[in-house]
Amino acid sequence: MMGYQWEYLRNRIMISRYALADYFLQYCTDIIEIGGMGDFINSSSFNSVVVCDPLCTLESTSNITYVKNLFERVDWGVYLDKDDAIIGLCIVGVGGGLNLNAGGLSVMKRIVEKVDMVALEVAVDHEPSMNDFERISEFCKNGNVVADFEIDYSRSISKIGDLEERVKRNVDTFLRRRMVILENKLPGREGGVPPGNLEG
Repeated sequence: MMGYQWEYLRNRIMISRYALADYFLQYCTDIIEIGGMGDFINSSSFNSVVVCDPLCTLESTSNITYVKNLFERVDWGVYLDKDDAIIGLCIVGVGGGLNLNAGGLSVMKRIVEKVDMVALEVAVDHEPSMNDFERISEFCKNGNVVADFEIDYSRSISKIGDLEERVKRNVDTFLRRRMVILENKLPGREGGVPPGNLEG
């Protein structure tokens, strides 16, 4: 398992964020996940899943590749330049160690502009994370907002169990979350991501 420093995020209540991302990315053929837990995306639903996180210690399998590295140091062309692939980008927990400095921001822009769909999830009241969230969202400004909603996990805090001291002191900062699903209008895909219907 990944050596994760915020154990409360491993609780099944918080893991439900991945189930939501899975649902909205279900029509993608391939997934790129940056950061996060690294072992909760349902890889069996996709042709391939690439998980990039410098803390990752998991072993790659037949359809999931773990890249232990900072995202800005990865050659993303290997994973993005795929004929006929419908690629989804998943970042559950925007801001948790993302290095969106000048170099990192330009790399993120290239990634976002090449994928078909983007699932972003963030702690609403954590200002640095929201700043990163807004900057990444801007790269999809020519696309469609498929979904945009908030979930207040603080109402389930009694079921989450032991929380780190910093979370106890700032519950709302970490447990009120927002998820946005964006669909890029890529050349030749103006009709939307096949089948182009996320209803029902």
